[in-house]
Amino acid sequence: MGAFLDVSVHPMYGQHQAAIRWVLGQPHMGLGVRVFRSLTGTAPWTLLNPSAPITTGEYVDETLKDLSRHDKPFYRLLAGDSPEQHSSPIFGPYETLNRLEYGACRRMMQVVYTQLSRGDGIPILHFQPRVDLQLPNLDEDTKQDFGPSCAETTDYSQLFYPPIQSWLHLKPPNIITREASDGMGLDDADMNEGMLLGFPYARFGDMIVNRAMDDRYVVIGSRPKKFRGIVPILFEVSLALLHKSDNRYKVDLPELVTELPYIP
Repeated sequence: MGAFLDVSVHPMYGQHQAAIRWVLGQPHMGLGVRVFRSLTGTAPWTLLNPSAPITTGEYVDETLKDLSRHDKPFYRLLAGDSPEQHSSPIFGPYETLNRLEYGACRRMMQVVYTQLSRGDGIPILHFQPRVDLQLPNLDEDTKQDFGPSCAETTDYSQLFYPPIQSWLHLKPPNIITREASDGMGLDDADMNEGMLLGFPYARFGDMIVNRAMDDRYVVIGSRPKKFRGIVPILFEVSLALLHKSDNRYKVDLPELVTELPYIP
């Protein structure tokens, strides 16, 4: 954890606030701390105390009332000034475990990671839509593109945060035939069940890309499996294969990292 010996979030129930608390190690005590928040745990990170760093060991986030009840904020702390800056791990509410629980939780995460990365998992790119932009022409229930495409000048890569490389266990698809959204005939939809790692969070509307095949899926259902109801170990997801005419196929894809680190 570096300079930070402990970090935690304590919801202030009924007040739509949360207290972010931290403890710095002896060599770093007295350093000013800046508090950042993200709704995805990856990007973007918003500085909550731009006026001045905090040295008291606590900051109260009073802006939670402005978030949707479905939003789960993540926090990260930065102590000191450049070049001697120290970053905390990413953390969120309710994720407080004692040492024994942490060890058990970590071992369970390792089992899932090993199963996917060294077994039947597929390396994928996990795209999360930007919270400040809305993808156009999407069906609210299925997140499929059903309307006319936007202007050719639209840069669809800008509608997503930078992707995160992860792993997916994908089950065989179920072919579902239903009435087309335009009312003209029938439409086949490929529906898949799968399993993702516990981070990043799998959310409704996320795009999962099988880079080798360039198959692109949208998350239409997400069920976390949590350690003691606190920390997600994995996500069971329902995926719909996007039609090749979907504008999200215009999103540029980076190359995969072929040698991923192994977590001992």
